[in-house]
Amino acid sequence: MHSGGLQLDLASYAARQRANQGITLAEKSAGDGWKEYAISFLLGYLEKNQVLFVDDLWDAGLREPKSPRALGAVIQEAARKGWIEEIKTPDGVAARPSRRSNMQLKRVWKSLAYKK
Repeated sequence: MHSGGLQLDLASYAARQRANQGITLAEKSAGDGWKEYAISFLLGYLEKNQVLFVDDLWDAGLREPKSPRALGAVIQEAARKGWIEEIKTPDGVAARPSRRSNMQLKRVWKSLAYKK
C-alpha cells in the first residue's frame, strides 16, 4: 500500500510541474507589460475585497492576455509577496469551479491587503 501512496505523490508532483510549466509559458507569451499591469490591478482589487477568486478579476475588468493562464503567475507572485493566503477548510483549501477554466476547481484566497 505504501508504494501506491508514493506513486500518487509522484503523479501529483508531475502534474504540478506540468501546470507550472504551462503557467511559465503563458506568462512569457503575455509579456512583462501585461504582468506589471495585472499585478497592479490585482493589488487594487485585493485592497477593496476580502476574498479573491480568479473569475472575479475577469469580471472586475482585468484585461485578458494572449493566454488567460498567465494569471496563474500573477496569483503565485501575490502569494509569495504575502498579499493573499489560502482559505483553509476541514477538507483542505477552499475552491470553486471556474467558468473560465472549464469548471476546474480554483482556489479561493483571503486578501491580506484588504483595507476596511
